[in-house]
Amino acid sequence: MTNGGPGAPTEPLAVRATTWFALAFAVGTGGVLVLAGTGLVSQWSIAGQAVTREQFLRLAGPVLGFAGACAAAIAYGFRTRRAWSRHLVPALFGGVALLASSAFRTGELPREMAWQALTRPLVMLGVTVWYFYFKRNVADYFRSLR
Repeated sequence: MTNGGPGAPTEPLAVRATTWFALAFAVGTGGVLVLAGTGLVSQWSIAGQAVTREQFLRLAGPVLGFAGACAAAIAYGFRTRRAWSRHLVPALFGGVALLASSAFRTGELPREMAWQALTRPLVMLGVTVWYFYFKRNVADYFRSLR
């Protein structure tokens, strides 16, 4: 898929795949929040540790809501070829790390869970910054969308 004009960069395969993954993730997080909110599922866990439904909603609810909304915006932006959409991917991972850090500082998130909740999004933040801003063909593709 190209942006339209002759010589326009081709949409990178990983961007196309991320579009579909982000859409599925947005739908999935919405479904999980509905299930948790209605109480239809009785067993919940965070980072492999069993938690109550209330704990799950208090700890994971804001993260899932934020991540799901970002994922929906990413899917829309990538699908409609919006230049601003690339900024949302690192923002998603940075936001998740900030939410986890905040929950740890307030004592809501135990140290064992905080390690995973901070490390994984920070690693992904680094990977996505490199991919969307420094990988030549991807950066050229998004610059061509302006």
